[in-house]
Amino acid sequence: MDKPGASFKTSKSEQTRERIIDTYVSLLDTTDFDKVSVSRLCKEAGIVRSTFYVYFSDIYEVIQTIEDELIAAFAHVDALALEHAAQDEARPKTEWGFPILPPYSLSCWFELCDANRMRLCALLGPHGDPYFEQKLRRQLSEHVSIMMDEDHMPQDELRRGFVESMVEMHLMLLRNWLLHEKTSLTRERIVTILNALRFGGNAMEHYLPKDTPALW
Repeated sequence: MDKPGASFKTSKSEQTRERIIDTYVSLLDTTDFDKVSVSRLCKEAGIVRSTFYVYFSDIYEVIQTIEDELIAAFAHVDALALEHAAQDEARPKTEWGFPILPPYSLSCWFELCDANRMRLCALLGPHGDPYFEQKLRRQLSEHVSIMMDEDHMPQDELRRGFVESMVEMHLMLLRNWLLHEKTSLTRERIVTILNALRFGGNAMEHYLPKDTPALW
């Protein structure tokens, strides 16, 4: 069962809540997020309406809960990355001191995507909430900025353009990986691609003459 966090849910009450959420997610395969009704969800989940209202005030709270839990889980990954700063600092470095291997948070971010594949597929798919992508973009901007802080990248125009590029690349690769059955992408390949972009951005900053015009 897909879920944002790593805690185990065992009580009957928690299982019922998860069943409601999972049923809502499955309905997004064929139904727009704002067209799912409480009555249909209850029928598919095998519960009565009164049970639904024990957990949620209305149908919109269901998707809000799914989105909020996912964004909170991604933010938690970034918080963990800060705790693993020493581990990241121990990575092999270039001659000018830049870490070569992917940062801890980059790998963990896509591990979380993998663990929540069904929910992300539903939210980013044709019947999902388009506003979720905006929330995810904001979270990704913070995610990339934290990685750049850990890499000691300066706060300049090049960085702003690099953050925007990395966010777009994250989303493009994520969509391809999750939504296309015949994709050749894997989680490991995505991390390698994004790390190559990260490394290239730093190498450009290192090798370009200081008076080179801004590229963004």
